[in-house]
Amino acid sequence: MKKNELISIIIPVYNTEDYLDKCLKSIINQTYKNIEIIIIDDGSNDNSKKIIDQYMDKDYRIKYYYQNNSGVAIARNLGIDKSNGNYIAFIDSDDYIDLKFIEKMYATIKDDDIFAICGTIDVLENGDKIYNKINQNLIETFRGIARYRRLINKKILINSKIKFSNLKISEDLEFYSKLMIYNNMKYSIVNECLYYYVQRKNSLIHTYSKNQEDSIKAANNIIEFCKNNNKYEAYKDKLEYLYIAHVIVGYTKRIILNGITEKEFATIFNTIIIKFPSWHKNK
Repeated sequence: MKKNELISIIIPVYNTEDYLDKCLKSIINQTYKNIEIIIIDDGSNDNSKKIIDQYMDKDYRIKYYYQNNSGVAIARNLGIDKSNGNYIAFIDSDDYIDLKFIEKMYATIKDDDIFAICGTIDVLENGDKIYNKINQNLIETFRGIARYRRLINKKILINSKIKFSNLKISEDLEFYSKLMIYNNMKYSIVNECLYYYVQRKNSLIHTYSKNQEDSIKAANNIIEFCKNNNKYEAYKDKLEYLYIAHVIVGYTKRIILNGITEKEFATIFNTIIIKFPSWHKNK
């Protein structure tokens, strides 16, 4: 049985005053008590700081850091640097978690796992909820990997030297894919939906702009990581599928909704032909 180890919960905050109270309430009331709560204020200019101050008066476990607006990736990296826990969980400030999120994830993770992973619940604007249970086939092919939430083994994370790339989107796809590859796909599954993912129309993932090009950068970064760590041949089929799912399907779907020329579409498609000329034979 594991000891009652310290767990760091890292929360990047940027102008989420309408959601922050519910987020913090779900964290300070976790059944697992040995936590530190690291808030990285990414240059908020609303009332987020006022709400944070109120919670800091209530709970000594909260630590606050401010940075000029630099994006969620930089905020998470700062949170890692400031953390003291044996394990790390990232919570978005407009989301919230089940009160047993940490307890159940910590009870499941093994010493040589890179992380424990659980399902999520999409909370729609009308209040409806969609449950996204773990689909291991998708995880094993790095598809939809950002949908699920994790408790990360900090020792392995630090040894890997993997950080979040400063991308507007798909930074989590790159980060978690690299971690899984580095640790030879050793992770644990919690077969419950414990993370509430609040859907907002104005979130980056639903904004169709040139930021979507970052999904291609993320996929290329994963490929280079494999090549630099002598893992490319072992993961080639999975990388090929990742490219199809995230570049051809995901990127194209988003950009089409914003308008795309025939030339732009051809450029996207030709990217996979160059990198994976036999992609259509991938089982």
